[in-house]
Amino acid sequence: MSDPASIPAFTVAIGHVEVPVALIKGGQELAKVAILKVDFYSAFFRVINDEYALADLVCEQAPGWSKNLMPDSLMDVVEKAGELNFSPARRWVARREMLDQVIASAAPVNAAN
Repeated sequence: MSDPASIPAFTVAIGHVEVPVALIKGGQELAKVAILKVDFYSAFFRVINDEYALADLVCEQAPGWSKNLMPDSLMDVVEKAGELNFSPARRWVARREMLDQVIASAAPVNAAN
């Protein structure tokens, strides 16, 4: 996964990258692969092992949209989603785990008071 600092400022400003995709029934279109907001990170990890659901999420499309993509195009979208979102989402998970540990260790202290 790429370093988030390497994402061009213009891409960050518009919030997505356009990826040309080929459709199974023929033709092409541009898929807008989003830089997800933090409140979508839990959804990102819920679908990370399902390429179709991941593509639908990051392209902000209805479920099943990605099943219209040629396999190479689906993988282009999935790989771009990882480049844009995996590193910051992983940092979010690490922060949540740290908070859970702090809260769990503080719980007995709070219960005794």
